[in-house]
Amino acid sequence: MLPKKSSYSLFISDLEIIKLISIFPMFASSDSIWFLELPEARHLMAATSAKLENTCFTKVHRDNLPPPSQVANFIKTQTIIDSIKIFDTNHGILNAFANSGISVTVTVGNGDIPSLANLNSARGWVAANIAPFHPQTRINRIVVGNEIMATANKPWISNLVPAMRTIHKALALAGITNVQVTTPHSLGILSISEPPSAGQFRRGFDRAIFAPMLQFLRETKSPFMVNPYPYFGYSPNMANYALFKRNRGVHDKYTGITYTNMYDAMLDATYSAMRKLGYGDVGIVVGETGWPSVCDPGQPACSMENAAWFNGNLVRRTSQGKGTPLMPNRRFETYLFSLFNENLKPGPTAERNWGLFRPDFSPVYDAGILRNVQRGSGGRQRPGPTPGSQWCVPKPGVSDQALQANIDYACSQGVDCKPIQLGGACFNPNNVRSHASYVMNLFYQTHGRQAFNCDFSNTGVLTAANPSHGPCSFRHLFLISKTNKKTLTMATTGATPSIATAFLIISTLLQFSTTAFAIGVNYGTLANNLPSPSQVANFLETQTIIDSIKIFDTNPDILRAFANSNITVTVTVGNGDIPALVDANAASQWVANNIKPYYPQTRIRLIAVGNEILFTGNKEWISRLVPCMKSLHQALVRAGIKDVKVSTPHTLGILHNSVHPSAARIRPGYDRVIFAPMLQFLRQTKSPLMVNPYPYFSYSPSMENYILFRPNRGVHDINTNITYTNMFVAMMDAVYSAIKAMGYGDVDIVVAETGWPSHGDPNQPMCTVENAVSYNKNTLKVVTSGIGTPLMPKRRFQTYVFALFDENLKPGSTAERNWGLFRPDFTPVYDVGIVRNGQSKIPTPSSPIKSKKWCVPKADASDRALQANIDYVCSQGMDCKPIQAGGACFNPNNVRSHASYIMNSYYQSHGRNDFNCDFSQTAVLTTSDPSHGTCKYN
Repeated sequence: MLPKKSSYSLFISDLEIIKLISIFPMFASSDSIWFLELPEARHLMAATSAKLENTCFTKVHRDNLPPPSQVANFIKTQTIIDSIKIFDTNHGILNAFANSGISVTVTVGNGDIPSLANLNSARGWVAANIAPFHPQTRINRIVVGNEIMATANKPWISNLVPAMRTIHKALALAGITNVQVTTPHSLGILSISEPPSAGQFRRGFDRAIFAPMLQFLRETKSPFMVNPYPYFGYSPNMANYALFKRNRGVHDKYTGITYTNMYDAMLDATYSAMRKLGYGDVGIVVGETGWPSVCDPGQPACSMENAAWFNGNLVRRTSQGKGTPLMPNRRFETYLFSLFNENLKPGPTAERNWGLFRPDFSPVYDAGILRNVQRGSGGRQRPGPTPGSQWCVPKPGVSDQALQANIDYACSQGVDCKPIQLGGACFNPNNVRSHASYVMNLFYQTHGRQAFNCDFSNTGVLTAANPSHGPCSFRHLFLISKTNKKTLTMATTGATPSIATAFLIISTLLQFSTTAFAIGVNYGTLANNLPSPSQVANFLETQTIIDSIKIFDTNPDILRAFANSNITVTVTVGNGDIPALVDANAASQWVANNIKPYYPQTRIRLIAVGNEILFTGNKEWISRLVPCMKSLHQALVRAGIKDVKVSTPHTLGILHNSVHPSAARIRPGYDRVIFAPMLQFLRQTKSPLMVNPYPYFSYSPSMENYILFRPNRGVHDINTNITYTNMFVAMMDAVYSAIKAMGYGDVDIVVAETGWPSHGDPNQPMCTVENAVSYNKNTLKVVTSGIGTPLMPKRRFQTYVFALFDENLKPGSTAERNWGLFRPDFTPVYDVGIVRNGQSKIPTPSSPIKSKKWCVPKADASDRALQANIDYVCSQGMDCKPIQAGGACFNPNNVRSHASYIMNSYYQSHGRNDFNCDFSQTAVLTTSDPSHGTCKYN
């Protein structure tokens, strides 16, 4: 069991306080309110030059860095980073990043804070440091000082919020309204940080400093910035907790939440402190975090493996948008520290080894931020000692299904899989194990050759025996080959034109823009048992993560019900109304009747003109479609409504020759007559092309796995050499290829409808809950992950799932009445992850009475796998108190017994479908009740 107190506890020993004062005499202030207990004392001692000499940053921390222009070009062309943060306003850096598309955060020096509380000084500072570069350089934020509360400098602290307000006012006076102002904090601002729910600001700072600061941030829609560093909370017994590795976790007795990583606990402690002051709605940005790769002897925390593990997991967790236990479904803009190793930084060795890259741009380790590096194109090899030759191969006894999943994953991550395709050097022997062996090894060799790169969910093993055979040569190289995973952001400190003092920090700018990348649903109403629109609006806003709806008319009851909610609405013009609305007067009247009465209280964002008009064959509707779209747009402008877009949804029947996505084109006759003017209109108005891709309607048993995102050999595009492993992505790329061929590849694409029915007639075996879950859950992952598609990398797609409810009055087959995610009583038909965590008020889905079954671990499941199951289930809001000390199911106190209870609880409360008891093939259903003693299984 873990100790009761985590290693970033609010208390430090007397000896640590003495050390702290000896290094920073300023901390020996007579005012005990400032620094009685410092959770991040080690942080402050270790980072002297980085944290406490940032008033001027004149000390050169690197004498071999490339010039800013090379850095800008490298970041833009060879990484997925899209934002940097610098610790001054270095004009050489600001000039270098002009017209790069990369956002920049700049910093006011600590020593400048008192003078900038004066408006004239602030205006002069803006005129000298922002106005000459904005907007060519995308300066998006000014941070005022760095960890000011940790300096104990009273003039800086007392003038901090006034300076923030004055700089904001100076920006407004200069006509600059899109640059935010904030300030970064160490976690020393908290007097209590454990358990996280008890987090609160230090007395004296809370009301005097943080209340007015948070009020300012709320008013200006700026974020609260913190620098959480689990590295400085490291101790051997807390290593796994700090590094996102498997551990028993730290329990919060007030919330019942068990935290399995220190990073989430730190963020939730910050949130709790803000919430106690009434500012839980203010966004949080992580200004710095990271892990050093090399330390002095006696500092085992520092290694490339630990740095890669921490930063890699941080990027993945941030991008997934799961948030934290107290802030579910949140993405946090996160700046990693730092871009380069800096050889002139004073202090211990660790201070010179926080970088992700060396000065020659070679990666210190792979954190997943490099774009694909083409072999044979001079890709940089990773320097370092050459380990003994090792290859990664499948373990004996691993199933073909698991190995096929490994192939699919590796091939999707940029590994060159052509050698295992027909005609390739490693195609024979033509079986899954042989192909997986080659691909798993290539992934291992090109991703850093760390042991964890050959884990593959515990199905891979390292060997010293070369598995090469015949013409198939297994590589053992140091190549960097990583797909562009997510959009990352970078930060830098610099003081000279050569970036000599620049600590460029990377940031994962992965906030989930609810307007740009909404998870939406189609809200149809062909039923006689649906709840009222007001109930629907309340349900969506309070119990789901859905933030956008699309309706098939302009139903006034629905539009009124969604007023003053945070949910955006897309409305639809009826097909039959299209010809009349070409007339300007008719269009103006339509806007006056259907948009103006509800806007902006109801967040109407898009008008869809008709639905799949080209599919109707109605020549009048088709010929009037684009003129109608233009007429409605002009009517909106005349009415003073400038942020409502106009588009129209299409089936994929608009495409010709879409077998190979790269060869897809708009059907002849429609391409130049309809789509050329339509796409030109969409480009001019910055509106999206709407499409309705439905792999369901292409279903055949032989294509089932390809359609449902399950392991399959894929479909090869002979023109691009891309192998597609699911139809949805292939459909999206086909649409993109078609509009790109017409010169409109820059027009955004919105998925207006897609989904899968959960029930059908006897001749519709594909209509099952299991298939609906597989399709919809995986589709949502694709569209929100930021990975994009092979032809549209780094793209997210606003997507509307079809549909919100089962609709019992729809004509046609049974399937037509069973597309819904929810039943009319709001119970989920199945779970695709859109219900908010911890919402236990949603009733369990009703279903036919099933025979009694329990979910238990398989006999051969390892303790490691079972502990992972426990961690997962407890993180999903399940009640795990029965397996904790004193609980009814604590004894016998072993992993298998605890996992058995937890896995069954999850199965019983998540629909009792067979797939709810899969747990990566470590679980099995049984009809024998596993209850024992006081431990009763549901």
